[in-house]
Amino acid sequence: MLEILFFLGLAVYFFIRYRDVLGKPPEDIPTQKPFSFEDKGNVITLNPDEVTSSDPSSPAGGASLAHILKAMATIDPSFSEKSFLGGSKEAFKLIVTAFAAGDKETLAPLLSPDVFKTFCKTIDQRAKNKETVHFTLHRIRDAIVNQAMLQGSQATIDVIFDSDQAEFVKDAGGNVIDGDADHIIEVRDIWSFARDLKAPNPNWSLVAVRAGSA
Repeated sequence: MLEILFFLGLAVYFFIRYRDVLGKPPEDIPTQKPFSFEDKGNVITLNPDEVTSSDPSSPAGGASLAHILKAMATIDPSFSEKSFLGGSKEAFKLIVTAFAAGDKETLAPLLSPDVFKTFCKTIDQRAKNKETVHFTLHRIRDAIVNQAMLQGSQATIDVIFDSDQAEFVKDAGGNVIDGDADHIIEVRDIWSFARDLKAPNPNWSLVAVRAGSA
């Protein structure tokens, strides 16, 4: 059973620009080439305490992504990239649909108090203006581990999500005031998850979200 990820910090990022449409997206949606990392093949075992970041531009240097993921599994044998990605997909679906629906009850246990407060301001403002959000997450095209960091047992993993979404906003009179009622859009986001691999709690926390480039 896939993990349900609990989030401690979430950057506000949601896009109000799509259409509420059922079924499969039209075939003319441009498909962006998924971001992929190079598998180095022969993995050298590293001391987990010495592993830093898979980002070559980081001050600490650039250990390969494969090295970092293997070091994470060394600390926590239950960790695998496959199961992690499965859980992250479920988290992605849950949080974007709950926010669009204004579902505070679902959001409350998933967000830190400050972030939850920020989300509630947006939800309350929509309710005050009598605006309704129409949202559909048609599918997640891809979810790929892009970057990872390990400092001691503190792990952070960035995941690139490519998804087909449809969302638009109507005012009290039923007029579309934001978004596009005629198109399904392919969206690329980068979500950062964090966890202490030595902690008994196996859940990852979503600590940042940013828009990704094609």
